[in-house]
Amino acid sequence: MVFPASLIIAFALVLGSCETETLPELPRYEEYFPLQSGRAWEYQLDSILYRETVPNDTQRWFIRQEIGLEYSDLEGRPSFPVLIYRRRSEADSWRYHQTGIARIWQNRGEWVENNLRAIKLVFPVQASADWQGHLFFSDLESIPTVEACNNLAYLYDWTYTYQDLHVPATIGVLRFDSTLTVGQIGEQNLIEYNAASERYAAGVGLIWRKFEHLTTQTICPECPWTEKAECGYSVEQQLLRWE
Repeated sequence: MVFPASLIIAFALVLGSCETETLPELPRYEEYFPLQSGRAWEYQLDSILYRETVPNDTQRWFIRQEIGLEYSDLEGRPSFPVLIYRRRSEADSWRYHQTGIARIWQNRGEWVENNLRAIKLVFPVQASADWQGHLFFSDLESIPTVEACNNLAYLYDWTYTYQDLHVPATIGVLRFDSTLTVGQIGEQNLIEYNAASERYAAGVGLIWRKFEHLTTQTICPECPWTEKAECGYSVEQQLLRWE
C-alpha cells in the first residue's frame, strides 16, 4: 500500500511532537503534607455558632501552628508535635492553646487534635480514591458538648474524596501553582447537614478549609441551610502566611 506524501508528513509531525513533548512533573505526595521541624503556618479562622432562640454568635480568631521535633510514639510511628497558638487580633500576642500531632504513616497523612485521629490524605494521590477519614474516631457520644445537637456522634462515617487534583488556586492574595481539594461528606438529610472541604498546596500544606455541622427542625428542602439552621456551627480557615 502506498501512502500519500501528505499523510506521511502528518505522521512524521505527530510522532515528532510525541517524542519531544515534555509533560509537567506532578508534585510528590509528601509536598501536600510537608512535615519538617520548624515550619509554621498562620491562619485566619471565622466561625458562626447557630442558635435557635438567640442571635447567632460570630467569632474571628488567628491561629498559628508550629511543628516541633520528630519523635516516635508508643506504637513506633514517626510523629511531629504541632504547637497551636491563637489570638483575637493580629495586634495581640500569641497564646498557647493546645498541641496536635501530624504524621505520614502507612500511606496516610494523619492529623490528631483533641485525641481525635483523622486521615486527612491518602497516598498515592489519585482522582478515584475515597476513604473513611474518621475511621479511628470512637466513643464520640461520651465527649461533653454544651448543646445536645452538637454531640460529636455526627462525625461518624464521613467519606473523603479527592477533587481538583494538581490545579492552581488563589486564596486571598496568595497564589499557588499546584493544589488539591479533599471533599468530606457526613450525614445529610432534611434536618441535618454535615460537610467539609479542605485545600492543600504543594510545598505548603493546608491553605483553606470550611467545615459545616448544621441542624434544624424546619422542614424546608428549598431553604438554604444558612437560613434555616437552628443549631450547629460553621468554620472557615484561610492561610495568611507560612514559614
